[in-house]
Amino acid sequence: MIGSNAERCHVWTLDRPPEMERLKRANEVRYRFGLPNTFDVG
Repeated sequence: MIGSNAERCHVWTLDRPPEMERLKRANEVRYRFGLPNTFDVG
């Protein structure tokens, strides 16, 4: 038998703030051009 007898963990859906959607789309374009992630610091 594989696994654990522990109780399963609880999983919640992530809330995506609408304010971040524009940045997310811009980041997808940057990714296509091979540029770093918008949120990379360093």
